[in-house]
Amino acid sequence: MGQPQSARLATRHCWTCILCNVPHTHLFRSIHMAGAFDAHPKNIGNLLGQYEIRQIIVPEFQRGYSWEKVHVSTFWEDLDRFRKSAKPGESYFLGPIVLIPLAEEITLLDGQQRLATTTILLSCLRDAARKLSALTSDNGPSDFARDVQKELIEKKSKGRYSLVLGDLDRFYFSNSVQSDPPKAEIPKLRSHVLIKNAKDYLNDAVSKAINGLSTGEAVV
Repeated sequence: MGQPQSARLATRHCWTCILCNVPHTHLFRSIHMAGAFDAHPKNIGNLLGQYEIRQIIVPEFQRGYSWEKVHVSTFWEDLDRFRKSAKPGESYFLGPIVLIPLAEEITLLDGQQRLATTTILLSCLRDAARKLSALTSDNGPSDFARDVQKELIEKKSKGRYSLVLGDLDRFYFSNSVQSDPPKAEIPKLRSHVLIKNAKDYLNDAVSKAINGLSTGEAVV
């Protein structure tokens, strides 16, 4: 088994409008070795994207999705505030995660709530772009939605997702969030309700953020 690694996630300001606010997340990874840390940065593309072929797996023993509206709203408001005020080159840290990298997968020991909520936000950006694409002949929104899905939510093969939640939430999350288009799923557990609430909140927040923008402005 690989050594546990702690990490801090950060988002770099690199967008001019909300649909470019795909969290290009910087990862400071620290390997525990006799009390010492060896830290180096990665971005979310390296963690969830196509260059990392291993899936991020939440162990079976971990609890389900647990973020309430207050946590999701804080997550969004902090990112949106950073998006509006950050200077070029600044990074926004989402918080620590703990990983165990194995040969075939990466085990996520801590950080499920942040990575799951980031994935929910990515799905909301994807879905908003899909709606915009239906209103224009411009390929920009459609291309944006495709790229978010294929480069950050999925791995190389369709239906093989970058983040795999534990048994309680795995199928509900993959069907209602990661699937493109998302499938209508009835929440059966409290964690499912919280996932749905998070997606509803972030869908509404993204819609408000791009309201009044032209299609070109929304996907610049």
